[in-house]
Amino acid sequence: MRSFLTTPTAPHYRPEATDRWPSERETPTTRGPRALGPVVLLVAAFCAVIVFFPPEGRVAGPLHEFLGVMLGRAAFMLPVSLAVAGIILILLDQRPNLRLPRRRLAGVGLIALAVAASENLIANGRPDIGTGLVGEWLSASLLDLFGAPFTIVLLAVLLGTGVLLAFDLKWPTKPLVNRPTGPTDAAS
Repeated sequence: MRSFLTTPTAPHYRPEATDRWPSERETPTTRGPRALGPVVLLVAAFCAVIVFFPPEGRVAGPLHEFLGVMLGRAAFMLPVSLAVAGIILILLDQRPNLRLPRRRLAGVGLIALAVAASENLIANGRPDIGTGLVGEWLSASLLDLFGAPFTIVLLAVLLGTGVLLAFDLKWPTKPLVNRPTGPTDAAS
């Protein structure tokens, strides 16, 4: 046998290194906030399979029915919103100095809220075209608090505000007309 295989070896000290072992900061982490973005994307993919494919199996069937009962026709918003949240989390992890368009995100949230409540009001109690128990609860709460006419006005204002914020629309203004201060041909 070779002699280096039979002799015990010890870790070698490197005098040029400040630390013999790599610190925890140098090793990539697979847990904690850095892994949250990919996990949310995986949950979004799982929800997309549950929502968009026909209900089959022991897991997908009941989950599909549960999401259908809870969210109704608005169930498609769950995987889309989870995918957007996962992408935002990954972007914030990769670029910590990234500024999010908060006004636009708030506008999208207002649009989703107004559409969920108004679609259930339009359905008028039909469970096949409403937005499920969540939309029913939201629209019933608004109707109890404000009454039917003010609820419709409130949802229209929420939808309009959401559109203004999400698409960054500005009110049109009249352009300033530069009028000459000196004599003109008509005045002469």
